[in-house]
Amino acid sequence: RDRSPSRGLGDVYKRQLAAWLRAARGLSDAAVGELLASPGALCEGALREYMLRFDGLGTMPLERAARRVLGAFRLPGEAQKIGRVMEAFADAWFALAGERERADVKSAGAAFVLAFAIVMLNTDAHNTNVREKMSLTQFVENNAQLNDGVDFDERTLRRIYEDVSRDEIKLAHAHAGAPVGTAADFAAGAQPSAAARAAAAVSYTHLRAHAVSYTH
Repeated sequence: RDRSPSRGLGDVYKRQLAAWLRAARGLSDAAVGELLASPGALCEGALREYMLRFDGLGTMPLERAARRVLGAFRLPGEAQKIGRVMEAFADAWFALAGERERADVKSAGAAFVLAFAIVMLNTDAHNTNVREKMSLTQFVENNAQLNDGVDFDERTLRRIYEDVSRDEIKLAHAHAGAPVGTAADFAAGAQPSAAARAAAAVSYTHLRAHAVSYTH
């Protein structure tokens, strides 16, 4: 393990950057999101520290915790950046959550899969460019065997589906149904619903591959 002074100083910088981004007022929501989602040790470390700075995060169900976090900055549109942010969020939530909150989520990897699925569902349900909305059955099928190789409890998926479908997760500086800051950006703006659906299908394919690699 690296115990060099430079490593320790780097950890301090990460914590300081996270604290500043969380506390500062008047920052651009988009700029905060882009910085947190950027590659590199400093940004990735700051992202993880940032996620730990939401009071009460571990006392909330995953979808409520996602609402809290995603309202704080604008989620970038690139799949890789969305994945980076949601993985850090899921790791923090799983580490902080009590037994009741994470009873049906077997690992941080499974929490990440479900968190990404929540972003996809929010886009599908509230982006007006997506005309053929995902059904509860499809949502359950899309997440089959992604809970460390087994299914999530259907009651959990139903709760998430109904909550997100009924009440949009409002992203920072986004308006109802707007294709900004979510996986809808994959669909290249105001394209027909088929494009958005195809993008979602690709994302779920990558999600499944990530779930397998994460747990093996």
